[in-house]
Amino acid sequence: MKIIAFASGSGGAGKSVTAAYTGVALAKEGKRVLLMEMGASPRSQDVILGLAGQSLFHIRDFLDMACDFDSLVCQSAAQPGLSVVLGPPAGLTRPIDGDSLSTLLSNVPDTYEYVLLDSVDFTLVPPSLVDTVLVVAEPLTLSIRSAATLVAALEDAGAGNMRLIINRVPAEILPMRDVGDFDDVVDMVGARLIGVVPESRKLCYAANNTERLADDSITPQVYRRIARRLLGHNEPLLIR
Repeated sequence: MKIIAFASGSGGAGKSVTAAYTGVALAKEGKRVLLMEMGASPRSQDVILGLAGQSLFHIRDFLDMACDFDSLVCQSAAQPGLSVVLGPPAGLTRPIDGDSLSTLLSNVPDTYEYVLLDSVDFTLVPPSLVDTVLVVAEPLTLSIRSAATLVAALEDAGAGNMRLIINRVPAEILPMRDVGDFDDVVDMVGARLIGVVPESRKLCYAANNTERLADDSITPQVYRRIARRLLGHNEPLLIR
């Protein structure tokens, strides 16, 4: 079972949407995937993946011993093979630390091949608990700087495999200070590039309105490449 965490140096970079569509793409590759919302912000995966009203319990209920683990899990009707554990509707009042995450992971059935952790707080969780950290950054100077700070902190904490996803890339990137192209972003952040997700009004609408993107649109193809690269395939980047 591989544990993949999604993180960013600042809020609003698109971690939750990235986690959701990466989960969908891995499931389309035939993998059994469990996506767990870990952040302190209000839940979003129920909207993104169409899971509203499917679970009476959330991740903190299990940690407070109010339910068993099976009661947490929602099955995605839109994507067989993808299951989700939701966070509380209004966000966590007590963040999930390393001990709590260890408890959660020890209860995940070994039938799952991939566990995706949406919005891990690495000030509370040691990176040694995960196999890969996918750092999500926008092509904006402050987002890139924040991502670089996060990567440096994770390296100091002993993180192993870190990969970069550059999210919401417009068709024409405006000039940024000290940044000329994607190679400069990679150099500044200090993590290997695994995907470049183009800016998409269709994706924004779908993620906020529980709608499915057409498989022939660019965004699902980009996430399929990301998933296949995570699986070890030699896939070229798809940018446009």
